Amino acid sequence: MSAKARCVRYPKFLAATARSLCFAVKSATFSPVENYDVAIIGGGPAGSTAATLLSKAGRRVIVLERDKFPRFHIGESLLPFSMETFTRLGIQEKLRAGFVEKFGGEIAEAGGEKAAKFYFKDGFGSRTDRSYQVTRSKFDKMLLDHAAESGAEVREETVVENVDFDQDGVRLRLSTDDPAGVSDPGHRKFARELRAKYLIDASGRNSVIGNKFKLKKSYQHLQKLSLFAHYEGLEREEGI
Repeated sequence: MSAKARCVRYPKFLAATARSLCFAVKSATFSPVENYDVAIIGGGPAGSTAATLLSKAGRRVIVLERDKFPRFHIGESLLPFSMETFTRLGIQEKLRAGFVEKFGGEIAEAGGEKAAKFYFKDGFGSRTDRSYQVTRSKFDKMLLDHAAESGAEVREETVVENVDFDQDGVRLRLSTDDPAGVSDPGHRKFARELRAKYLIDASGRNSVIGNKFKLKKSYQHLQKLSLFAHYEGLEREEGI
């Protein structure tokens, strides 16, 4: 229904109230509700992998990612078990062209006094003896771009504001950065709604569904943290 039609519908309103109602309706951005087979919250490795496989299976898929890729992330050292998934995705050549193969690693104590090297070929029954060392910003963008190339619709800088489930699936309300350039750079405006038969929450620690339904639990014996750092100019030992 247009803003004009919505205003005329209430002729008994006072003039000022009617003008306010018209302004509010005109200021909002309404779009037709689009329908998808699967909506995926999060465009990281989990979300983009699911999007690629589902798209290749003929499903209409949309990925909703709050950031703009490439973006910084940690977790650069991949394990051999990932290789079978990469084969399913069809990204072997992209991996070889963009990243360094690795055949093992080394684990050191916090003080550096003790360290142990290990080799994937001696490991956990994997079908391959190697994996890759990646730059996550580049790696994650490659996966997300591959999902789009496989047929998934990808929307970056899009935040899922609300999720409602019903007997037909799920309705998602989204927001995006205001293209008009408001004074507050953190301001977001309503953008659109969409529906999907199924929803995959791959939002990581943002945990959209976990927060909505209060599913997150705290395990006291796991109250730990991790630190990371990148170094330049170090002398490296001979590779393994």
